[in-house]
Amino acid sequence: MELPPESGAEVMWTAPFRAEWATDPDGTIRRPEPLFVEAPFEPFPEAEYLHARREVYPITHFCLSVPDALLVGERAIIPRGYTHLITDTLHWNHSSRIFMEDFRCEFEYTHLRYGEGEFHITLGEERRVDHDEAVLISSMEQNNYGAFLLRCVPKLATRRLLGLEGLPVFVSDQQGWQRAILRAFGIGPDQIISYDRSRLHHFRRLVVPDLPSSEFFLDDMTSDFLDEFVAGLQASDPRRGTRPEKIYVSRMQQTRLKPHYRPFVNEAELAALLEAQGFAIIEPENFDFEEQVRIFAAARVVVGPGGAGMFNTIFCRPGANIVALEPLPTWMVQHANLYSGRRHGFAMVLGGSDATDPSAQKRWRTDAGLVAGRVREL
Repeated sequence: MELPPESGAEVMWTAPFRAEWATDPDGTIRRPEPLFVEAPFEPFPEAEYLHARREVYPITHFCLSVPDALLVGERAIIPRGYTHLITDTLHWNHSSRIFMEDFRCEFEYTHLRYGEGEFHITLGEERRVDHDEAVLISSMEQNNYGAFLLRCVPKLATRRLLGLEGLPVFVSDQQGWQRAILRAFGIGPDQIISYDRSRLHHFRRLVVPDLPSSEFFLDDMTSDFLDEFVAGLQASDPRRGTRPEKIYVSRMQQTRLKPHYRPFVNEAELAALLEAQGFAIIEPENFDFEEQVRIFAAARVVVGPGGAGMFNTIFCRPGANIVALEPLPTWMVQHANLYSGRRHGFAMVLGGSDATDPSAQKRWRTDAGLVAGRVREL
């Protein structure tokens, strides 16, 4: 990785993205084939896309040391006096070039506009707050539970690898669940510098680990880090050996709280069928973070509709089987990467959305009998 000398930034570490178990003899990383894909309501081209688009984009890992760094969003860094950006990834879809478009700056709350070949900051100096040193753990959409797990937590593996535990972390911790996750990974309030999206954050030195997942597919370093974390929680689990091995991850409570946000209209029917097969019905929001990890770590079969709760499958034992019910085809490839990247078998059943629902997050249903039958085969 090359950096312009005038930026003052230095490369502390680089490494290739490795997933040895999924790597072909020619060096290509390929997501395994799904156990099955069902589209009972209408054909979806994306279902075939799962079979066709299996190659994982080979990003390069890095960690930078950036002096006199100005952070103008969640992960967009301008070395002081320099007019170009440094970001936390070399992935083509998330690199600094995307901030040339206004909608992306708005999406990531980045206080920038691009024009005449350079970036311009839209906040005044009075919005600047100064810090000493920190490790940048913030990333895209960090107020989203799944994004926090997949984009922020893996950076802690690099932090440990490079012996940076003595530095505070710069991260979003406004939500109680964010603080609970950080605490579970050994990071207390006294080690956190809080991200405030309404500010420009200036650092004497900012250490920048890269975004270590490629479209939600986790590498071996991150997987090993998660395996060690899970093993530690299991060792202290008073219920170890007695937890259910088949779980259904329910969104019924979420539907009650947000009846107009992607409601799963026949979820109760499916839950009853699975419960008759010995599945425990789990609503993750009813458990603290460490208990959620223990629940998923014990499961060998997990079924559930796409959503935040299913991101907890990264804590399942390698070799678990995941059956994901996808309300929309939009995130199928990324979710397939999420499940397979932790060496799980995965399957998908596409839902049927209600065309009469005017909202973007339409109500939807699944073929409950089909799902129950395919799950029974596992």
